[in-house]
Amino acid sequence: MTGKSWLRIKGVDFLNPILTASGTFGFGDEFRKFTEVNLLGGIFTKGLTLKEKPGNTGERLFETSGGLMNSIGLENPGLARFKKDVV
Repeated sequence: MTGKSWLRIKGVDFLNPILTASGTFGFGDEFRKFTEVNLLGGIFTKGLTLKEKPGNTGERLFETSGGLMNSIGLENPGLARFKKDVV
């Protein structure tokens, strides 16, 4: 690693405090047209499983008095398709 580490957690260095939130950043593809993703301090992607998961059916977001509750069901392309299409 080059440069000064802002934070180190379990041997992983973060160069600055600008980090993404898991889930809302997806796998980052949509954000590449807005910013240089490599300048972020770290990226927390959505969940990824070995096999593709279609996620939950029906309504996935529920409004509550305290905000939103989701029931997405870890929808993701699976590792093989992730490596082929995303990486």
